[in-house]
Amino acid sequence: MRRFPRFPLGSLGPLALAGLLGCGGRTEPSDVFASPTIDAAAPETPIDASADAIETGIDARPEVAPDVAPDVAPDVAPDVAETLECRTDADCASPSACDVARCVGHACVAPTTSRCDDGDPCTVDGCEAATATCTHTSVTPDVDGDGHRAPLAGTLPGAPGACGDDCDDGNASVHPGAREVCNGVDDDCNALVDDGVTYVADGGERLVAPPGTQDSLVGALTPYSGGFAALIDSHPAGTSLSHTTMTLFDAGLARRAADHDLGDLFGRDAFGLGIAWAGDRFGVTWLRGIEAGDGWESRFALLDASNRLRGPGDVALFEPGWDTTGVIWTGYDFLVTATTLETDPTSLGVSLDLHAAHVSPLAVPASEHALPGAVGVQYPSLAPRPDGGFVVAWNESDFTSAIPAGHLRVAPIDEGLTKLGAVRSPLGTLVTFQSPPVVVGSRAYVATTSVDGSLTVVALDPDTGGVAATATPFHGGASIARDPGVTPIGARVLVSWADDHDDGATFEVYVQVYDLALGPVGAPQRISHAVGHSRRPQLTAIGGTADAVVLWDDARNGARAQVFARKLLCAAP
Repeated sequence: MRRFPRFPLGSLGPLALAGLLGCGGRTEPSDVFASPTIDAAAPETPIDASADAIETGIDARPEVAPDVAPDVAPDVAPDVAETLECRTDADCASPSACDVARCVGHACVAPTTSRCDDGDPCTVDGCEAATATCTHTSVTPDVDGDGHRAPLAGTLPGAPGACGDDCDDGNASVHPGAREVCNGVDDDCNALVDDGVTYVADGGERLVAPPGTQDSLVGALTPYSGGFAALIDSHPAGTSLSHTTMTLFDAGLARRAADHDLGDLFGRDAFGLGIAWAGDRFGVTWLRGIEAGDGWESRFALLDASNRLRGPGDVALFEPGWDTTGVIWTGYDFLVTATTLETDPTSLGVSLDLHAAHVSPLAVPASEHALPGAVGVQYPSLAPRPDGGFVVAWNESDFTSAIPAGHLRVAPIDEGLTKLGAVRSPLGTLVTFQSPPVVVGSRAYVATTSVDGSLTVVALDPDTGGVAATATPFHGGASIARDPGVTPIGARVLVSWADDHDDGATFEVYVQVYDLALGPVGAPQRISHAVGHSRRPQLTAIGGTADAVVLWDDARNGARAQVFARKLLCAAP
């Protein structure tokens, strides 16, 4: 816009003033200002702008402040204004309505980030160009629509940077804050299964021994899909030989398939020692009498979910005379433990050393190891650790005592079974029996009985051997305990044992439920009610349910022992 100079009316010459104020017709402003005559000697007299407007018909109000150039920042000189690129962001041409250029130092700067960036790494930011509307899309889905998103692949639910806290995005009833129920599932995503629940014995004790047997004993138990499996040793009617039978049960304790008799080849006894479920097959270990001479040999076989033999049949492990003690599934192969008999002139003539053998899922023995530093071993067993490697526990004895007692030893060992960690003895008393260790999270749990008949459960740090918690399940009175067992189910630790608490003459089976800190959940429950002894209880979860089951040897009414079972039903608060 052009700008015109202001002049005081008193500085105009007489002719110009007369022309301006004359009556002979209208004078156009362009004529008035075409050739003004200025009297340099006349003083500048302030004239009221409103009076000028009345007298001349011209709006004399200034369009801009008299001392500032138009459209230029106050700190910019007027003669520089024409060289500036921008004064505000609006002066800059933006690539789109979604990506706005900025005016920085009077220069336009191209956008480096979208104006829709919400600063959340768990969203993908976008912008609708037509409407300049921002959009923010989560990088993780909520497939089940429960308001909680799945975590990024490779992250744990709820962990920093996981962008989701749903531990099962395919189940709308599973999410943080959900109610925990008895279903074998971590409903509230706190990494604990069925936390807050307890277990209550149902109303029936049932005979589950193989039909037609004179007597029977529990060999081993394990859960599997839809039920549980049991190795049961028995004497069929009309024979003095012990048979080992593999039996599959459903959740109602009914047989799911025909029993599989592992046989009495060469007319020798057989005793079942361990079962492990690998997801589609069982690894089974047992002892069988050697064909020629005395002693035992360790055998291993694969059975499928229909209780049929798979692979090459049963294979021999270790050397003849070694005593197999159990089997576990490591996640990629079976690991079988055994003890060996070696001459030891410093004791009673024998010393047990711990060995282990890896067996492939095709029943091919891969390697055997003598666990270094584990000597004088009784009742050894291994448990896998979530962070790799194993925990090994055993009863260490010099075999000089008339009572088969020793010190509980616990140690970590690497995955290759070549480096035994620090061996610890967490209890100061001699123990007569101890359960195989079980590992839950960062703790190992073991139950022991001592020479005075007391029962103790310990939760250990497997690396340091430090005792994190202890419990004594006795519920009053003088009792002698034996045959302890520890079974973790979700966020609960179930301890089983036999004692003579009720009448002091015969043994009964009991179960106590604990939380992971070994705080008791309810009171001990009596499981068996036979007149004769009830001993050697074993407990396992029932696959596909939140319930458990106890099996034991029951000399009911003074008769020869048979295997009975009773369910433990999960009860939510």
